[in-house]
Amino acid sequence: MSIRTDRLGPWAVAIAITFTGCQAPATISHDLTATDLAAVRAVWDDMEALDTDWDAIQQFLTDDFVHLDPRTPSLVGVEAWREWVESMELGDEQGQYIVEEVAGSGDMAYLRWSFNGSWTESGELVETQGKGISIYARMPDGTWRVSRNVWNPTS
Repeated sequence: MSIRTDRLGPWAVAIAITFTGCQAPATISHDLTATDLAAVRAVWDDMEALDTDWDAIQQFLTDDFVHLDPRTPSLVGVEAWREWVESMELGDEQGQYIVEEVAGSGDMAYLRWSFNGSWTESGELVETQGKGISIYARMPDGTWRVSRNVWNPTS
């Protein structure tokens, strides 16, 4: 059925659009168990404790890991991420990460977070605040690894 809008007033068009084109968004199932959510959070905590121990951190990433940093092109794969972090000459990190939400469904989970802090990167002081989201995948052995990571500064 088509509606001829050239003969209808603006209110009739708005009503037609409302009844034909607007649907409630699909709800997202968040059915992970408390054990799954705790395991995802534990991966986050373990990685944060490792600071810049790239060998140890790499064990928590999927082979097809993608990192989206606002300062670089997409880093696709663990090796691309590894080359990038090793090139930065990081030091003097001070800051706080705040986990704001952990949820998911099936074999996927996400962790939404924010941060504020400073660090030295290639000799320059970086001070910023920001937010991010990390997506986790359940591995065949039941463990969780980070599959995707994205962040952006808010200051």
